[in-house]
Amino acid sequence: MATGAFWFYPAVAIGQYWAFLAGLFVIACGLACLETAANPYTTVLGPPQGAAARINLAHSTNGIGVLLGPIVGSMFYLSRTGVPNISNEKLWQPYVGIAAVVTVLAVIFALSKVPEPPAEEKVAGGGGSLLAKKHFVFAVLAQFFYVGAQIAIWGLFINFLTSEAEMPGFGSGLANLLPGDWTFHQGEHYRLTDYGAGWMFALGGFGLFSVGRLTGSMALRVFSAQKTLALYGLMNVIMMALVFARLGWLSVAALFLSNLFMSIMFPTIFSLGIQDLGDQTKRASSFIVMSIGGGAVFPILNGWISGHFGLARGFIVPLFCFLAVMLYALSWQKLHAESTKA
Repeated sequence: MATGAFWFYPAVAIGQYWAFLAGLFVIACGLACLETAANPYTTVLGPPQGAAARINLAHSTNGIGVLLGPIVGSMFYLSRTGVPNISNEKLWQPYVGIAAVVTVLAVIFALSKVPEPPAEEKVAGGGGSLLAKKHFVFAVLAQFFYVGAQIAIWGLFINFLTSEAEMPGFGSGLANLLPGDWTFHQGEHYRLTDYGAGWMFALGGFGLFSVGRLTGSMALRVFSAQKTLALYGLMNVIMMALVFARLGWLSVAALFLSNLFMSIMFPTIFSLGIQDLGDQTKRASSFIVMSIGGGAVFPILNGWISGHFGLARGFIVPLFCFLAVMLYALSWQKLHAESTKA
């Protein structure tokens, strides 16, 4: 991961799109390895019934990075006027900072003594092919749909804010409450600059995402993981329907709230998918992590629909993705029972 981040320094000098993609690809490879190792480690360090709560609590700490990332990025990349910033001059700076921090963490972990997870035991129904474990197979598909929805939403979040936040209610009164480089005047209305939208995305969108992770980990200690996931999936189906309907600030609010309900999905799907797989847990984890490939598929479809039928209409794609997540959660108990038959 650090290697990919350091690469952005020469990438800026090269100035070609492939150079930036190469850096992102290497970073993604490092992140995938970390996810594969860390997620199952979190779930097995304690009683099985608390696995979903533990992994959500662990993931809630990365909400800090999710919150700060767009803020830092806005400072370096996004325009503070109505004219888009197309310069790559400062693009390498935050990535090199990330690389330095990750390198320090790698050294710390290499020198630290962390507890070994308990030995994975064979469990009833835990043998056989992973393809026979329906709760795992459909977890891979559910994660594929979820990550696709997440990236599709986040990829167009700032675009949606800068285009939709020009409704009559967004006038000089609200604009005067915001920093001067957050807004610009266009016609009869004020609109958000890219820089202002980036800050609102970070504080509002990722702020709610972080709150959702923390509160979700608490809720999962009381309610079953599958029922909580089903409820959050249903709520996001509703949120996407409101965005699709293009109802002005109501749609903007729904887009922000979707982050709250997305918060628990990745770790909860992960914990449900690897439950009771015994000595096949690590292998299953790698497949679930690989399902983040949905983030490379659905945003393309989302973007195509948005380009041809309007930005809001593209959110029909994450709507169906969240519907798939909800259906997985509702059917999980039956799928799990079939998977663990002795």
